[in-house]
Order: sequence, then structure tokens, then C-alpha cells
Amino acid sequence: MKKLLIHFLTVLTVALLSTSCAGFKKQEIKLREFSREDENLARTKAAVFAEAFIQALKNNDFAIWQKHLPASPSPEKQITGEKFTAMRRELLDHFGTFVSGRYLGDITDGNLRTYLWKLTFSGKKQDKNVIHEIIYFVRVFCEEGKPPTISRFGVKLL
Repeated sequence: MKKLLIHFLTVLTVALLSTSCAGFKKQEIKLREFSREDENLARTKAAVFAEAFIQALKNNDFAIWQKHLPASPSPEKQITGEKFTAMRRELLDHFGTFVSGRYLGDITDGNLRTYLWKLTFSGKKQDKNVIHEIIYFVRVFCEEGKPPTISRFGVKLL
């Protein structure tokens, strides 16, 4: 079961939750350094996006998150209500009841920023209460002449 879940989360992260990064190879986007203003805007944009995802996950309401999704480079990678429902069901089936999401911090990698949230779930295993925690990430970049943009997002098991 764990191998299946890891496979699912990998596919989910790469296929469903990858957005404009898929276009990097075709478009050759030139990234620029983050200014102080960009840092604040990127952190705010990531926070609004992640908090909308957390609320959508908690309330089973895709519309909360949908309005914050970046444009998808192709229709097959677009996140739909059905894809969100399937992803949410898989998370809840494996990890249990969603409890909370909490911001952890950010990681700098050159001209990319990755913001991290801890998602906590509560479940039962062999009649014992078990807590499961996973990472939800939002990656942001700055393209020449444009404000910070979300490029990827998804979940990671550690």
C-alpha cells in the first residue's frame, strides 16, 4: 500500500500539480533575482495559494482553491474538480482525517523560492490513533519583467 501511495503522490506531484514548469523547456524562461519587494510578494502569493489549498482540503471545496491556480500549459495538466476530489480522497484514505496545515518556512535555491507547509492528518492503525504529517510545497520564480509566479506545487512524503 505504501508503494502505491508513494507512486500516486509522485504522479500527482509531477503530472497533476506541475504547472508552468512544464513549459520551461519549450519557452526557455529567463529567471531574474528576487528583489526585497519580490521576496515579500512571492511569500504572500505562496501563502494565499497554500492556505486556499488547505481550506479546500479541509472543506472538500475545490472552488476555494481553483481561483488561485496558475494557468496550466496544457488542458491535460489542468487541475479539475474531479482530479482534486480524487487526490483528496487518496490523501484521506491513506492518512486519515485532515487536522491542520501550518507554514514551516522557505528554501532558497538560486532564483527559486520553495515555501513549505506541514499538513497533519489523524488516523487509526491497528486500533491506535496515529498522526501522519506530509509536506506541501509551493515553488515560486521571477521571470524578467514580471512579478513572482507560482511554478510548481505538490505534496512530499519524508
